[in-house]
Amino acid sequence: MPIARICEQCGKEFWVDPSVLTRTNRGRQGRFCSRPCKSIAQAGNIGERFWSHVDKSAGPDTCWPWRGAIGHRGYGVIQVKSKQINAHRLAWELTYSPIPRGLICRHLICDNPPCCNPSHLAVGTHADNGHDKVMHGRSAKGERNGAYTHPERRVHVCGERNGAAKLTEQDVRRIRELVANGAVQRQLAKEFSVSPATICHIIKFSAWKHVI
Repeated sequence: MPIARICEQCGKEFWVDPSVLTRTNRGRQGRFCSRPCKSIAQAGNIGERFWSHVDKSAGPDTCWPWRGAIGHRGYGVIQVKSKQINAHRLAWELTYSPIPRGLICRHLICDNPPCCNPSHLAVGTHADNGHDKVMHGRSAKGERNGAYTHPERRVHVCGERNGAAKLTEQDVRRIRELVANGAVQRQLAKEFSVSPATICHIIKFSAWKHVI
């Protein structure tokens, strides 16, 4: 026989079959009178849990740092329905509306990854985000380029160790010797299956400089 229940969201009375109120499902079934009520309640629970991890103590115009888990590149992350979401993105959606497919949530004002203050955020394209990166001085150019910040990663494989090399050190020495004895560079290029420019670079030591 159906059992009367009170919807936890709207407060209306509704009837539910006793079979769904098993020990396993108790507390999860029969709580809401409809799917819309269930969705509204779940959204409210997510919002309450989310904002409890955001520090708003410094005021409405300042950064609101995320106090929960931190993920890639310093952005806050939160688990929602077994899915990991960036905290600042959820802050925007809870405050304004869902972000359209293909767009991203950017830190337009503060450029502070953990910040979840909706007034510091904006929705835009990846191109917009790239423009923000330049405006905020985060683009990897000049001295900020990885070639300068991580010189240990600059590995240049030269000579025979380079898989694309057509010559050996012995070939290079032979070419220089032949040119010194009057050989024509274009003929040497054909003989060693390289371009005349390569022969020229070898002679001038602008290529294969490590070979003496």
